[in-house]
Amino acid sequence: KFNVVDRYLLIALEYYLILNIVPIDIIIAKNQVDRYFYNGKNGIDYTITLSTDAAPEITRLLASDEADESIKEKARIYFANINKYYGDFVPRWQRYNISVDNAMRLGK
Repeated sequence: KFNVVDRYLLIALEYYLILNIVPIDIIIAKNQVDRYFYNGKNGIDYTITLSTDAAPEITRLLASDEADESIKEKARIYFANINKYYGDFVPRWQRYNISVDNAMRLGK
């Protein structure tokens, strides 16, 4: 004696919430940077188009001696664009974003 529609709606809501909680950009960036260091396959062009959630993984490229200079330059441009775009915002508590704040600190 239970309503199937209610159960399906509950399952759909849980699925939606889980997808929004999991930081997909971090997972993608970590896998791409690891693959670059492991076998030199370049997926970095896509990685630097990700959101500010991927910034901690992109800093691994700047800190590494194994990365090419062109890859390091792309990472520097990534952080320069973040600082330029978000640096012009008027600071308000409604706009505060932890990953943006973290990326701006990492890019300095």
